[in-house]
Amino acid sequence: MQPIEENMKSARNDQRQTLVVTGGSSGIGLGVVRTALARGFDVAFTYHHDGPQITELVHELTLAYPDQRCSAFQVDVTDSNAVDNLASLVLNNFGNVHGLALCAGIGADGVLISVTDEEWDHVIKTNVYGCFYCVRSFLPHFVANRSG
Repeated sequence: MQPIEENMKSARNDQRQTLVVTGGSSGIGLGVVRTALARGFDVAFTYHHDGPQITELVHELTLAYPDQRCSAFQVDVTDSNAVDNLASLVLNNFGNVHGLALCAGIGADGVLISVTDEEWDHVIKTNVYGCFYCVRSFLPHFVANRSG
C-alpha cells in the first residue's frame, strides 16, 4: 500500500496535528478532510475503490491547502491486517497521529426485506468492525503518547 501524496513535507514537526479519516474520498468523510485541512491539520485519508479521481482529489486538496500534508491510502477497513498496515504507514510517514475520524460506511441497497445475509454481513463488517479495527490499530500509539 503506497500513499497517493503530492505535497511531501520532509520535516516532521511535533507541533503539527495529524488526523486520519476513513472514507475520506467522498461524502461526510471528504467534508471532514476539507475541514481538517482548512483548520491546519495534516490529513491521511482512506478510500476503498481506486480510480483517477483519487489522484485528482489529492492534487486538488494539496493545491487548496499547500501548507498541509494530505495523503490517500487505499484500504479495505474490513480487513484487520490492512488496517494494521495503514497504522504503521501513517505513523511512519507522519510521525504522529492525534485523532481518528471514522467515516467509512455503507448501507444496504434496496428494501430491508430483500437484503441478503451476505449484504448485511458486509454492512456490519464495514460500519462496525471497520471502526473497531481502526481504533485497535491506533490505540497503542494514543496510549503511549497520552493523546488521541
